[in-house]
Amino acid sequence: MASPRQNLKAKRRQDGIVIGSLDHQILLALRPGGVTSEQVYARFHSPSQVMCKLKRAGLIETPPNGQKGKPVRLTDAGLRIVDPDGPLSRRNSLIDYLPSLS
Repeated sequence: MASPRQNLKAKRRQDGIVIGSLDHQILLALRPGGVTSEQVYARFHSPSQVMCKLKRAGLIETPPNGQKGKPVRLTDAGLRIVDPDGPLSRRNSLIDYLPSLS
């Protein structure tokens, strides 16, 4: 049986995203829509590389350079994985934030 410490160290991946990672947190934050890149940068520490990775993976769309204040949006693929019934939804991934109680 795995100890709670081992459970915390284990990293579960879904569609290349580690559950609970900065990638995952940003995708969940973008789900409601209308979040600007400035808001993402204010909320998360050093999201530049993650934002580029998510854009290359086809999960987010960012406004062109020089268009501050425009929203960062999830693509259909990004929305599908964080949808309430999707594999990375808050409901389906919450258990991974909690240590095992057994």
